[in-house]
Amino acid sequence: MVPADDVVHLRRATEVERVDYLTVVASVVSADREASADELATLEELCRDAGLSDAQRAAVVATAHGPDAAVVDAAIARLRRNVALRVDLVTDAIAIVFADGKVAPTESAVIARLGRALDVPQAQLGMIGRYVESVVLQRGEGGGLSRELGDGVAAARGPGVIRRVYDRFRRG
Repeated sequence: MVPADDVVHLRRATEVERVDYLTVVASVVSADREASADELATLEELCRDAGLSDAQRAAVVATAHGPDAAVVDAAIARLRRNVALRVDLVTDAIAIVFADGKVAPTESAVIARLGRALDVPQAQLGMIGRYVESVVLQRGEGGGLSRELGDGVAAARGPGVIRRVYDRFRRG
């Protein structure tokens, strides 16, 4: 469940920004070619809490079943201008990925692409993953899902300095 005060950032956004934001989050749901009931329930709850109309909510949920790349890319381009929403967007996208209790490599790749598109560094994606798992999902310090996400993001990004930083982050 998403506490109502966790969507304050969306309530402050314009209607277009809220729809764009949730469209991008919805696009992550189908990254593993499977929209689980838990992922869809979390998405529906975010839509309700953000104040989307029934028609807007239906459009967002439809995106979860089959995103239109052009629509999603346009939404990301518009949201990229709103620096205040970037980290929140990645956080909600990661929460949706974690909702079904597993992280597919394709989901990690989508999160990595989203992070690059929004100028959110790879190391920050790992920290957000740990935050979502331990605080938002209240799964303690196990780190299984965030570790899977981090491994997938690092693999999608390729080896290099970022990988070494991430490896140090995981050990510490």
